[in-house]
Amino acid sequence: MLFMKSAAGGNSEAREMLKSKFQPPIPSQVSPFPPGENEVLKLDKKWYSILDEELPLIEPKHYFMLSEIISQPNLLSNEIHMNVAAVLPYIRQKIKMRDVDILKTEKFANLVIDQKDEESSDDESKDENKKLIKRNRLSRFDCIATLLASAECSVAKDIFRTVSQLPIAFPLLIPDLDNAEKFKVMLPLFIGTTIKCCTINGSIIENHLFEDSFKLIVAIRIGRNSQGKSTILNQLMASENMFTSHSEPRAKYGIPHMIDGSVEFVWLTEETCGDDLWIDVFKNYYEQKYEQERKEIILLANLHGDALHYQDQLEFLKQLPSYFLVFSQQKDELKQLIGSKNVKYIDVNPKDNAIKEKVCENFKVVLDSKLDGVSFNKFEMGETLQITENIECEESEKLIKIIKDKTCRRKIKSEIMQLQNQHLKEGFDFLKLLQSKPELKLFSSIIALPIRKRIRALARLERELSSLSAVETQNVISKMNQLNNTSLMNWLKKNNISEEVTKLWEEVDSTNLGIEHFFRGLGYMYNMYKSFISNPKIIDSDNDPIKKNILRSPEYYADLLINGYTIELLDGDSTTISEAWFLAVCNYINKRFPDLKIFVISILGLQSSGKSTLLNALFACKFAVSAKRCTRGLLMQFLFLEKELSDKLGVDAFILIDSEGLCAPEKMGDTESEKKDRMLANFAMQISNLTIINILGKTEEELAKILRLTIGIMIILDKPLNILIVQHVTENNKAESKELNQNFHVIFEKILRNTVDATDSKMGARNIEYLSKIKDENLLKIFAPFKNDTASYFSPSNQYHEDVVGLYESIINNCINSKIKKKFSDWFPLIKSYWDAVLHEDISFQEIKETYDFIELGKQIANLKEIIDRAFLKHKELIEDKIRTVVQESLSEVSSVESIKSKCGELIKKLKDVPEIKIQEDCEECKKVTKERGNLNDYLDERNDFNCKKETNKTISEYITDCRESKSNDLKNMLESILTRNKFFRQHEFIDRLLEIFVSTQKGISEIWNSLREKVLTENKTFMNEEINNKVEKEYEKMWTHDLFENYKNRNIPELSKISAICITGWLGWFNFFMTKCLEPNDIAWLEKEINRVIKQILSKTDNFDSEIVHELKAETEKILNNLSTKLNVKFNSDFEMNVHAYAILTMLNTLENGEKHNTLLEVLDKIEVEYKEKIQLRVEYDHVLEYKGHVTGGYLLKAIDKKAIDAESRYRRDHVLSIPWMKNSETIRIQYFIELAEQIQNGEKNKAAEHFLSPKEKIEEWFKNKVNECTNKGKKYKETSDKQFIYVHQEIRNCKSYNDIRKFVNKYMTQVDGIDYQLNIKDDLDNENFNMFHDAIMKELDDKRTSHDQLKEESLPNPSDDELVEKRLGCTEPCFWCGALCWGVRGHDNDYGETKRHHTSHQPGGLKGTSYLPMNELVAMACHKRSNDAIMHYYEKKLSWGEAKSIDFKHWKFEPHYITIFNEIMCWFFEMLHKDLSISFKCNPANKSELEKHGCLKKDYHKIIGVLCECLDNDKNGEVYVAKNVTDVSK
Repeated sequence: MLFMKSAAGGNSEAREMLKSKFQPPIPSQVSPFPPGENEVLKLDKKWYSILDEELPLIEPKHYFMLSEIISQPNLLSNEIHMNVAAVLPYIRQKIKMRDVDILKTEKFANLVIDQKDEESSDDESKDENKKLIKRNRLSRFDCIATLLASAECSVAKDIFRTVSQLPIAFPLLIPDLDNAEKFKVMLPLFIGTTIKCCTINGSIIENHLFEDSFKLIVAIRIGRNSQGKSTILNQLMASENMFTSHSEPRAKYGIPHMIDGSVEFVWLTEETCGDDLWIDVFKNYYEQKYEQERKEIILLANLHGDALHYQDQLEFLKQLPSYFLVFSQQKDELKQLIGSKNVKYIDVNPKDNAIKEKVCENFKVVLDSKLDGVSFNKFEMGETLQITENIECEESEKLIKIIKDKTCRRKIKSEIMQLQNQHLKEGFDFLKLLQSKPELKLFSSIIALPIRKRIRALARLERELSSLSAVETQNVISKMNQLNNTSLMNWLKKNNISEEVTKLWEEVDSTNLGIEHFFRGLGYMYNMYKSFISNPKIIDSDNDPIKKNILRSPEYYADLLINGYTIELLDGDSTTISEAWFLAVCNYINKRFPDLKIFVISILGLQSSGKSTLLNALFACKFAVSAKRCTRGLLMQFLFLEKELSDKLGVDAFILIDSEGLCAPEKMGDTESEKKDRMLANFAMQISNLTIINILGKTEEELAKILRLTIGIMIILDKPLNILIVQHVTENNKAESKELNQNFHVIFEKILRNTVDATDSKMGARNIEYLSKIKDENLLKIFAPFKNDTASYFSPSNQYHEDVVGLYESIINNCINSKIKKKFSDWFPLIKSYWDAVLHEDISFQEIKETYDFIELGKQIANLKEIIDRAFLKHKELIEDKIRTVVQESLSEVSSVESIKSKCGELIKKLKDVPEIKIQEDCEECKKVTKERGNLNDYLDERNDFNCKKETNKTISEYITDCRESKSNDLKNMLESILTRNKFFRQHEFIDRLLEIFVSTQKGISEIWNSLREKVLTENKTFMNEEINNKVEKEYEKMWTHDLFENYKNRNIPELSKISAICITGWLGWFNFFMTKCLEPNDIAWLEKEINRVIKQILSKTDNFDSEIVHELKAETEKILNNLSTKLNVKFNSDFEMNVHAYAILTMLNTLENGEKHNTLLEVLDKIEVEYKEKIQLRVEYDHVLEYKGHVTGGYLLKAIDKKAIDAESRYRRDHVLSIPWMKNSETIRIQYFIELAEQIQNGEKNKAAEHFLSPKEKIEEWFKNKVNECTNKGKKYKETSDKQFIYVHQEIRNCKSYNDIRKFVNKYMTQVDGIDYQLNIKDDLDNENFNMFHDAIMKELDDKRTSHDQLKEESLPNPSDDELVEKRLGCTEPCFWCGALCWGVRGHDNDYGETKRHHTSHQPGGLKGTSYLPMNELVAMACHKRSNDAIMHYYEKKLSWGEAKSIDFKHWKFEPHYITIFNEIMCWFFEMLHKDLSISFKCNPANKSELEKHGCLKKDYHKIIGVLCECLDNDKNGEVYVAKNVTDVSK
């Protein structure tokens, strides 16, 4: 035991050495759940040697996870470390797949292979290793105890329920894993498990363990006996290794690590007792109990170890109805512990051959004894004992008590069922309803419990409901069994018997209350809450816990699904899908696992053919399999895959669909029942990747029932088939499998031929070919019986387990080979549409899928376009900041406009790199574009449509090009705007100089303003001349001579006709000194005309004077000279060219002075009247110019702060609007819009809704603008930004130590906002006194005027609806010509390439647009997608069939059915409510009742529709309006 001691004692070096040398391989099991969700148990050091330091807690979600088939470990005898941990995954999988025989001692011993000890080659450690190395003493008890102790209690109960079919002993008390000094009482895990015992006449006694009557025989020992107590007991049992003992295999290497102080127990039935014990003692006893209709059972408990060392165990066992058998003669010590009552002492003498008989005699004494009952609530536990977790909790017990107290439990079910048919009105009081239904109220509190407690509470509730239902239906089932076993004479009265059986089934149904009924009630309540979106009683109850529980119930149920729970996909009673509830649950799963890939498996079979049993064995499901507890409707369960298997299969989870049994005997001949069977089978196959057809029997009659139905459906399925067929036979003889196989295929082919002959030959050719190859593809799996004996108390057969493993591996291989791997987010939104298609039988599943794919592609393109928009918007804003900086710096350096434009042009060119991630490595927005483009390409690859991918990529490339061009133009316009505003900077300086003239002589602001205007008017020419002269000097300083400059200043316009112009080149060039060559008069006239034309053109571009026109005129004049030179084929001399430029400049000056634009300076002043009067006021108030300029600077800083805050508020409002759930895309916006319209109608206000259908495009756009503009918390972001910026600016100015510091900060800050053009530029250096005056003035202006700048002026803000990103979310608003339904496409989708270019919508009743029948002129209730192609349409003075009209005039629209069928429902409801009102506006007759009924426009359930639409808002991953009157011919 040295190894045990050193490992437990923390000798890490020795432990690691042994661990590496003798540790067996442990199968890797990687959970798909986040690490924080995978809890581990920290173990006591005593268990390190067999389990290591920690052990994963097996929670439901882990227990139901699937892995590959684990091979038998086959441990070597010297692998002594972590041996239990190594075999646990294997044992757990075996149990899950119903191979419970692995727990039999004789099989368990095969897990270890004996071999010789290996000695270390290290001489120094050889002796030590000899002491450490031991034989592998892997024990069954240690494994069972660890398996149960490491499982969450609901999982442990499931494990025990499975293994309880074995005739073996189980641990009642075991050591605690995290504290080896204490023991866990496992009793709660066993309570309620059904133990079955067969009597002599074949009847079954069912005892619910520890609930029904029982007696417990407790075997204990004192000291050590030469013959072990357990060995003696085992001699009486059916197995010589029933209890752990020294005689079991491998016991010679040591006892189990956990055995001392533990208690094993077993029930004494024919399966567990040896022949002598059963016949002599218990057989007659159970016969008597059956006759007395008592369910009492005898249990045998075995305490291991010396009882005197385990006093707490004895005290615990005494509290049970127990009788002690003491294997010892040391009575005195024991009497003090357990007393003398109900105690028998057995003298253990190794030479006593009659010891077994003595034990049997004492067993008989126990049977005759009267033992006290037990109350588990009053148990007292000693210090070393701790009871394990129970599935009971206060909430579930309260609900169980209410249910038990009800004298008629079918009333509970009927009340819950009535909820779905409840006709609700506005003002309905939900809380009052719930108060009247305490069962639902309590159930809503159970569903809100923490997940572990929730699972336990529901397990407890489910078990109790099952027991209660079994009791209530017992008599009815007995009657049914009698009818089913009627004699031949009664068989002749078959019809009457069938009717009676049907009535009995109806009685069973009405009595059978299951947990699914409570979930239905919860789903109905959830739908009610969702549909009453504006009910004051709902709004006022926001803090009510019941409301919170119900509204969060889908989230709670999603957690249950993740943990292996099932959900009712299709209500088996009403044959409906609770759409809002189902969507809500799936939404939460999708949020938790947004990229979840699934493989859907359904199973079909006749009633009671073992479908649920098969799934339970395959995947450890918990589908009900007890008598008369058949699956109803369709149930769905998630099974997540361990990472290794997930990577191999390419999916993350299986979804199982268990169907209601088809062709129920009591429904034979019922046409509605047969129709329901076909619908269920069709639906289950359509939504699955793989369908398992489960067949019981081998005769043609047995096979034909299920095969006729399923083959008929498979032939017409509009999807590729993928099936496996499981045939259960009654013989357990694999030798007959070949004959069975041949017999099956003969029958199959016969039924296939007959079915094909009765089916349209054009349909299903591909599927017929698939079915014809069933035999070749080896799709038939023949299964042995579930049990070796028909008796219900027998454990599953080994052969059945092997068949299950074979099927499991076939499913795995099928998934690997499947080309269709679905995303859960693409699968669940279509479920309701598929079911509707089955119900109405007029819509193709393929059409639904194609429409979904089309819309999904449109959504992905729209999403990518918006991300591209955001990327360009971000880079545009960055470039804008840089442009403002460049402009300010360049103007302060007196750079030319062309230079500024050149620098900024280079910045704008950087947009060509957007959104290329290789270049924009640090840009998160560009990274998002790259990621989403990748996602879109992956999606297109999955669709395997080359043309679609090509067209989509072209659409995106063109969109990027358009965005780049658009943003480039925006930046160029922004630059021009800045330059235009900065052109006036010198005008402002000139006006400021004029202002100084009047400030010293006049005081009134109005007086100064008027005087200034007059002065500006008179000085306009002076200013223009000054500006022009400065610019001319700069432009021509290297070109003009001094004389020419003097002529220009004196305004002497050159006479071009008298100036020598032509320069002689070549060897005659010396003649230029002696000759004068002027231009011809015609050429001079042309030259002057062109110059005047250019001057007029330049001046027409601007409303104000701008000195930059000098540069532009120079460039244009050079072009004119070049053109004339080319025309005349001569070269002009430089003197002539200089005079031409002077002519052009002086001519333009004359035009300015004599034209309409001579008041340029005054116009500038008038435009800034308000702003400049503020400056005048400041100048009057402050005598010193620096003090005045300080206040002006402070004022501009406040304006910049205000502009920043306004921009932040504007962005916040935009982003807030974009984040609203219903603003997700054009689809959700329309849903929100129509929900509001419907609510108005429901409240009696029809006008707005009617107005919409008269002008749908205008009305939704009007609503959208108003809605989004009201959806923000106005001013919050403005205030926050304004305060933050003010503090920042205030601090920065305070910290400035010089004028240059202030100038740098102010000018840089001004570049951060657009539209505020201010440059701080005081030319003279400031001494300390002047600096302080200037600095203080800025600070004072900031402090004094802060309050007038911290309140948002709404008029200064743009509306969110005007933002391009927001506007695009609305999408295309083009209405259908025939029904008025709005297009659901993205805005601008008609510029796309490919299919997404076409308009698509959920078409609505045509009468909503005014379409009517001829000649009755009645409004049409039919939607466009339901119209026959040969219907005659009248429009545009045309008369065409519908098929022709669609292909000729409406080819830009799609007319396929929409996959959101609930949207069709709301439009039918609108038509039902409004068709009479609309008929007046359209001057038509209302639709007649038969028309409304035919097209589903009568008696629509408003609250159900609204509830589902509200849920669709949470679920969600464009032309000219025709005004012609639309009419359709009724002749077709």
